[in-house]
Amino acid sequence: MNPKTRRTGYTLIELVSSMAALGIGVFAIVTSFHYGMEKVRAMQEMHTAQTVAQNQLERLRAAPFGELNEVEHAPMPVGPALEKLVNVQMEKSVRVHGDPKLSLREVEVRVSWTGDSGRTMHASALTLIGDKGGAAQ
Repeated sequence: MNPKTRRTGYTLIELVSSMAALGIGVFAIVTSFHYGMEKVRAMQEMHTAQTVAQNQLERLRAAPFGELNEVEHAPMPVGPALEKLVNVQMEKSVRVHGDPKLSLREVEVRVSWTGDSGRTMHASALTLIGDKGGAAQ
């Protein structure tokens, strides 16, 4: 080989190492994108469940006070908004709050479902509802 002649181009080792580095970079980007999409889906599920719980709570707030009987973890029907969630369950709890003479009920609506990685996820809404029928005795 003549030292005065100059070679141009890349060697096979340079080409393979640059392809490996490029492959690692693309893999990292695809993995990050997949992880981000999973988190976006999980946040959408949480938002949907929280919205449904709040809507159900508002329906209970509009009901007559006499219909708010004490119950713990009473199942509620699951509406079409929650169809995309896996193993979804909805329940309500109604408890007397404070002194019974105050006519206050603590009402909670809870939505549970199986989320990402098989974990059980929960969203709930809680409020106090008072008897609007008259003054406390």
